[in-house]
Amino acid sequence: MTERLSWNEIRRRYPDEYVVLIDAELDQNTDLVAGTVVNHGKSKQDMRLYLGQLNPKSGACLWTGEPRGLLSPMRPVEPR
Repeated sequence: MTERLSWNEIRRRYPDEYVVLIDAELDQNTDLVAGTVVNHGKSKQDMRLYLGQLNPKSGACLWTGEPRGLLSPMRPVEPR
């Protein structure tokens, strides 16, 4: 489970899950290009806890699905 994958491949293999990444590669815009998945699951809390226990030099916990909540695309508001 320590294979280095592109972000597109990570999203394909782990749809709608949180992934814990180490050794992330970023482009000039600081967008994720690739990384090594060390854990994945549906619970953000569990994945963040895992990342904290792992304590890597650098790591991240990212959502592979569509943005939700405050990061969701704006929806038009109907007038009252």
